[in-house]
Amino acid sequence: MCQTRCFHFNLTIVFVSLLGQWFECFLARLLIIPYQEGWIAIKDTVVEDATTGHVQVSLLFIPLLVGGFIRSHYILSLSFFIPCVVIERIIASIFIRTYEKHPRVYVSTSLLLISHLFSIFLSYQTMQWMYSYFQIISSIDYYDYGREYNA
Repeated sequence: MCQTRCFHFNLTIVFVSLLGQWFECFLARLLIIPYQEGWIAIKDTVVEDATTGHVQVSLLFIPLLVGGFIRSHYILSLSFFIPCVVIERIIASIFIRTYEKHPRVYVSTSLLLISHLFSIFLSYQTMQWMYSYFQIISSIDYYDYGREYNA
């Protein structure tokens, strides 16, 4: 029996990674919902020492912080999904004669590794209030579109 694949193995790995990130979004949503719905109140949990200026934060903030980090990683990973697919297709075009015969798993693995490391770094920066999603995504769009208009 003849077997055909709809997508190449590397592209399938990239798509499976995208589908697996839905669970990441679901976990972040489960961690954030109690705070959004008011089931856990955090307004009186921050205590500031007037003499030293140290701020003591309750452990109730940890699920909110982790959920926010996971959610920002999910959103930023989605913004890097299309470039991963495009780069994988460019590499497939470069190796067009032998790409279907050899799996070259390092292509999808390295693309996903770089994408996730970059989105983890930007998520950390977002949690530190150094950047926002809109600044990151608009700078990527500006860079792409700016090159077309300036050329």
